[in-house]
Amino acid sequence: LEVEGCIRNPKYVGWGRFYREVLTPEELEDFRRRKVELRHNKAEYKRMKANMRLEVERRCIERGLVQR
Repeated sequence: LEVEGCIRNPKYVGWGRFYREVLTPEELEDFRRRKVELRHNKAEYKRMKANMRLEVERRCIERGLVQR
């Protein structure tokens, strides 16, 4: 766990480090492209990032990389 991130936001547990491990290269590229496209629409950008984090969390738990 990245302690500093956890202090600022209790939901943050460093899911970003798992992205390359559980997402395909195509999914990562699509995620990066959508981040750039949505950077001027804060609400949609946050929604997209939250959905991606939930998917990564689900896959990590499913694969036994973390425990809930």
